[in-house]
Amino acid sequence: MLAAVDRLRPEDQEILRLAVWEELPHAQIGEVVGTSQHAITQRLHRITKQLARELQRPTRRVAHKSSEGGGRS
Repeated sequence: MLAAVDRLRPEDQEILRLAVWEELPHAQIGEVVGTSQHAITQRLHRITKQLARELQRPTRRVAHKSSEGGGRS
């Protein structure tokens, strides 16, 4: 989930955090970011759709360095 959120635009991440983690109402989020309550409602709808798409994307696993090489010379 966090990797999917990290792939969102920074502005969208901020709005999402204010809505979800801070539990601010849309009107207050609008005040914080300088836009209207209606615009925040629309943006959150778009952001949640984008987040759902990001969650569907396969993620690449990174091999740990400790497992590389196996200690052989």
